[in-house]
Amino acid sequence: MENRFFVEEPRDITIIKEKETLKHIKVLRLKEKDTIVILDGKCGRFKGIIEKIDRKECIVKITKREKLKPPSIEITLVQALPKHPKMDLVVEMLGGFSIKRIIPLIAKRSIPKKENIERLKNIAKSSFLTSGSSLLPHISNCLSLDRAIEEIKGDDLIIVPWEEERKTHFKPILTSHKSSKKISVFIGPEGGFDKSEIEAIQKIGGISVSLGDAIIKTEYAAFFVISSILYEFKAAKPKIEKR
Repeated sequence: MENRFFVEEPRDITIIKEKETLKHIKVLRLKEKDTIVILDGKCGRFKGIIEKIDRKECIVKITKREKLKPPSIEITLVQALPKHPKMDLVVEMLGGFSIKRIIPLIAKRSIPKKENIERLKNIAKSSFLTSGSSLLPHISNCLSLDRAIEEIKGDDLIIVPWEEERKTHFKPILTSHKSSKKISVFIGPEGGFDKSEIEAIQKIGGISVSLGDAIIKTEYAAFFVISSILYEFKAAKPKIEKR
């Protein structure tokens, strides 16, 4: 099994100084002349050889550059902040799904009003590295609903599961929007979205949908919805593009 590490912008000679990465390299007992794989989270895949390693840095010479095919659809998750530490679980489950970004949302019924974004980014990186996906989701700062709406306005399909929706069901909406390339998903907090929030999302073309009779906990709802989207759109596992 290959040893994979995240580096935001790999160079021909890449110097790794990030503490957690160096710690991981030490745990794996890697040494000079060992081969590793570096992922940049933007569909780049780099093979390299360790030239030097000590407690402060690891120097890697890149020997091969590859480009992974990007996902066929861009997915943005707008997740209303749940009780701590449920947001960690959301990011952990979706960090390896090759979605574009995750926007933590401060909703009316969100109990926490802030989140440790750096911790969430580290969780996303860990999930990404063990998944084989091509894209590391960008974790934004916590946004209000108005600002989140501005970020995703214009996407081809905007979905918001809502427990009070009775007429519009999730699957038919996916089936009738197969040409969509940019999809946003809003997930409410414990207690769900306030009706005024649903109306604000609907004003920009958002579609409120029913997920059936079962009430899915907020920390699992995004996983259920996005898994269903990927299955319905048959988004394939990333492959290496030929150059």
